[in-house]
Amino acid sequence: MTPKLFAILLILSATTIIAENPLSVSLNPGRNNLTIQENFPIIYANQLVEEHPQIQSITTYQYGQTFGYINVLGGVGTNFQIEPNKDYEIHTNSSITIYLRA
Repeated sequence: MTPKLFAILLILSATTIIAENPLSVSLNPGRNNLTIQENFPIIYANQLVEEHPQIQSITTYQYGQTFGYINVLGGVGTNFQIEPNKDYEIHTNSSITIYLRA
């Protein structure tokens, strides 16, 4: 298989994966900046951490203040709503894929 053909097949398979689940986000270990562009049902920081225990913390900057939720002792900090078109910083201890419910 030529490198050019391999690249085309890789792009097509990636496109297929995105088309099957457009509301998935892959996060790497450590710090991840995230802005969700899609509309999705209301989810709070504690729900996202419960569904993905690899998340160590989620922070956002709103109303001139920084809010944070830390995954320790059952959850510490502000349990804010995750909303589209806002920026979030998510720290994880391993690679994960978040599936946002449509």
